[in-house]
Amino acid sequence: MHRDTPEACTQRFADCVGRGDLDGVAEIFEPSASILSDGGTVVRGSRTIRAVMAAFVESRPLLDVKLERVIDAGDD
Repeated sequence: MHRDTPEACTQRFADCVGRGDLDGVAEIFEPSASILSDGGTVVRGSRTIRAVMAAFVESRPLLDVKLERVIDAGDD
């Protein structure tokens, strides 16, 4: 897990996905992280996020990322 800027994390995510690096993608997320899945479901926890991301990362899409907004969820 890293304490980088949102921009750096977003770029690292895109780079890891492009390489098919599921471990690298998973390391970006804190254990208590939450993401919104493609279907609109909230996915909680880095292990669950890793499982959800597996097929996506395996497809190795080329991502061009642009960070538009950061929502601070605070520290738990």
